[in-house]
Amino acid sequence: MPTTESLSVIVPLYNEEENVEATVAEVRAKIAPRFLSCEIVLVNDGSQDRTPSLCDALAAAGTDVRVVHHPRNLGYGAALRSGFAAARHPLLFYTDGDLQFDLDEIDRLLPLLEGADIVTGYRINRQDPWHRRFNAGTYNLVMRTLFGVRLRDLDCAFKLYRKSIFETIQMKSDGILISGEILVQAVAQGLVIREVGVTHYPRARGTPTGNKPLVVVAAMIELVKFCWTQWRARPSAVQVGRGSG
Repeated sequence: MPTTESLSVIVPLYNEEENVEATVAEVRAKIAPRFLSCEIVLVNDGSQDRTPSLCDALAAAGTDVRVVHHPRNLGYGAALRSGFAAARHPLLFYTDGDLQFDLDEIDRLLPLLEGADIVTGYRINRQDPWHRRFNAGTYNLVMRTLFGVRLRDLDCAFKLYRKSIFETIQMKSDGILISGEILVQAVAQGLVIREVGVTHYPRARGTPTGNKPLVVVAAMIELVKFCWTQWRARPSAVQVGRGSG
């Protein structure tokens, strides 16, 4: 039986022509039936392959799909900000368009939503190269040490937000820092964050872009700037609850 909640699913996409149709099919089959109403917001972040035309075709073929196009590649954070702004429903869920998560596992998040503002997955046995895991571990350590964000996997792309939190949380990041930016402010505002383990799979199709040297350097610069502007406002402790996983 569907919940009484309505959900917007935001999917940022950059050169995901091999995955976009399958991702929409997975959302329709595994997430939409669990909600009273569900829309899929595809954000084409300046893709240079067939992703834009495939997104438009999906939107033309189904009223549940809407597309936001960036004229050029603006970055992961910019894509999420556009998706959140376009979303129409009070619950927001985002995931990447690379099919590295089992969308059935949204059932692990839903029981934790009662009384929470954010429910996030953390990747069990993360299936990424060692250098991506190293970079993520360093990022998590910085956020834990400086800002008290005591979560296992800040940038896991398997999150539920109440859209109302963005009335007070301001997003500026254009890059992968956006998840940390949101969570640091959520901690400072005393919002309730809960996390639960989710399965992570190797990428089967397409080429990852999040660990290209220029992307990593831009993320490091963005992180340094963010820390410089935020370090004086150390947040209070966050309420973190973990489900089984």
